[in-house]
Amino acid sequence: MAGLIGRSGGKLVFPAHDATPVKKGDTYEWEGPTQPQKGSLGIVPQKNVLFSELSCFESVRLWRDVKRPAVAHRSAGGDGRIAVEETKEELEALLVDCGLEGKVHANAGSLSGGQKRKLQLAIGLVGGSESEFLFRPLSISF
Repeated sequence: MAGLIGRSGGKLVFPAHDATPVKKGDTYEWEGPTQPQKGSLGIVPQKNVLFSELSCFESVRLWRDVKRPAVAHRSAGGDGRIAVEETKEELEALLVDCGLEGKVHANAGSLSGGQKRKLQLAIGLVGGSESEFLFRPLSISF
């Protein structure tokens, strides 16, 4: 949450669907975690952060790997590493859902300005980000 005017107070609760209203006097305040679970929040910067020579698919795959690197395997006796990742089909579906059908394998440098923003959105959602933050209002009280 950012803006031109600094905050004067309030509370941000993650995720919004886990927030619980608690009566405090004559008003209600939201209670819940004030930090998002690691990896659940995607960031879409104002300026596009794209590599023009990579395809849209390669871009989301790269940022998925940056966001969700291999994690230590915690099974009994296991010392290997496992990767948390979406499949090729899921990455392609994410690009289509973000409005990039027909551009999945096009280089990022060949996209229009609006298509680059759509690719940036897909990058923000890849790697386990919870997309409901885009469509549900966060619980904020001032």
